[in-house]
Amino acid sequence: MSAIKFETSDGFTIQVERETAVVSKVVKNFLEYHPTDKCTFHLNCVDNATLRKVVEWMRHHKDDAYIETESDESDEERSQDVSIEMDPWDANFLNEDLFFLLDILNAANFMKIKVLFKNCCKKIYLMSKGKSSVEIKRLLKERCDFTDEDLQRIANKYEWMARVN
Repeated sequence: MSAIKFETSDGFTIQVERETAVVSKVVKNFLEYHPTDKCTFHLNCVDNATLRKVVEWMRHHKDDAYIETESDESDEERSQDVSIEMDPWDANFLNEDLFFLLDILNAANFMKIKVLFKNCCKKIYLMSKGKSSVEIKRLLKERCDFTDEDLQRIANKYEWMARVN
């Protein structure tokens, strides 16, 4: 059994079985045109923890018939795929904090793992569904470190921006 190596942004190298690695469209396409058993994919925007999580997902789904590595669907077909239903294993697997979930989403996008990408989007949607802007800011842990005086000084300095004629 041959293995594919992935090097993460933080310098770790992870070996993944070839049949698991080809869940990624990037890997699959590369290996179609450059058949080799010795290659390393440098994932300069994916860290070790995120890649390990993505590989766990890939191993679980490598034999699933519905995992699409090709993007053959038209824009019309893509727009009709709005279901927020998710496999229970995936829903549980993606029970992570928002920032780690965004890292997984970015890795899935970078590696072209369509189903994982869509499921991350669905999970983020479900996390924010029905929340007010204040609750979403809290979810994003967005903080304003300015004091009231700082905010007033900024408002006074840039009051011309608030004027719309």
